[in-house]
Amino acid sequence: MRIEAQPGGIHTSRERCFQRPAPVYRTLLSCAVAVWALASGLAAPLVAGTNWWTSLGPNGGLVSVVLPDPTDPQVVYAGTYDSGVYKSADAGASWQLASSGLLDVYISDLTADPRHPGSVYAATFSGLYVSRDFAATWSAVPFPGGDRPLNLAIDPRHPDTLYMMTSFDLMITRDGGKHWSANSIARRQSAYLVADPFRSSVFLLEVDYGGDDDPGRGVAWLETTDGGTTWTDRTALLPEPVRGAFYPPLLAVEPSPPGRLWLAFAYGFGTHVFSSADGGATWQAKLGNLPFAVGTGGLVVAGDVRSLDGGETWESAGSYPEHPGSLAIGPDPSRVYAAGLTGVLVSGDGAQSWQVAKRGLTATKIQAAAVDPAESRQSLHGRRGHRPLEESQWREALAQPRARSQGRL
Repeated sequence: MRIEAQPGGIHTSRERCFQRPAPVYRTLLSCAVAVWALASGLAAPLVAGTNWWTSLGPNGGLVSVVLPDPTDPQVVYAGTYDSGVYKSADAGASWQLASSGLLDVYISDLTADPRHPGSVYAATFSGLYVSRDFAATWSAVPFPGGDRPLNLAIDPRHPDTLYMMTSFDLMITRDGGKHWSANSIARRQSAYLVADPFRSSVFLLEVDYGGDDDPGRGVAWLETTDGGTTWTDRTALLPEPVRGAFYPPLLAVEPSPPGRLWLAFAYGFGTHVFSSADGGATWQAKLGNLPFAVGTGGLVVAGDVRSLDGGETWESAGSYPEHPGSLAIGPDPSRVYAAGLTGVLVSGDGAQSWQVAKRGLTATKIQAAAVDPAESRQSLHGRRGHRPLEESQWREALAQPRARSQGRL
């Protein structure tokens, strides 16, 4: 049995220590770790197959994006920075690796098609993937190389029309990914896409970081209703503060009719939140902060405050156990999720309280592992970056049921 440090934690595999040539120090270290595992009884419950890796943990990891499934309130997907996609079938209580078919483990965005249950797209650093079976398996979507996919939107009218923001261009396909074309409308340094099912639109928000005397500097807002053939410039309708923002504002479409629009953005030394009930023609200032998400039934979560009536009144939200990334609210508005530093942050009461959900999410990046020679029967030490793993993290990891990794040696 071998034990190795991998991006998703410590993994074991039943493989002969001297099966293939290797530097002497690596062979000795692998065998020493294997002897420790067998002597301590750790190997018995791992069920490590030949040339298959079994995760030892620890649980947790850096999450880049969280996506509640729009058709099943119990299903949630989590994209990680270097361990692929994980799926929860119990609203975040536990997680399983769901990366079969993915050839890239760096996930930059996840998007679901609400009209086709089980259809999920994953934008990775090297390409685009799609799953038609709730992330059980993935297949590559043909995509022109050279650019890194960042953000994806699905056309509200035609599900085969996809919009992909890359590092350099806006790419559009109208046949499900068989053919792509670059659209010259996006020429700024940072941009992202949002689909609006109530107005059958796709919005593009972008920002130009030009100098103070550059007339094109600031945020631009564009809209298409014909699959990206033509775009309408709506920048003049944005609230005045947002036009000078240094980052694209977060635009959200309220998922229940009439589909109010919400904007949240940082400007100067503060954060601004606006809503529009007329498709962006006029805007009303609201309270709130970042991160930001809008759900059904009037729920709005904006940093450390929340609203239950669409922003008419506000109250304090629960304290986050760690710094949150992007927020997401599923079809059940009581379930709110956030991308966390050590797992997925989950609230089951509409953001009144939070907990870190990471059971089975073994996405911690381990860069080295070694056996303590003085306590070889009991102690295995690992490092996450420059920080050693705490004993409690190992005890928690070893107490969890084992899952076989989906990658072969």
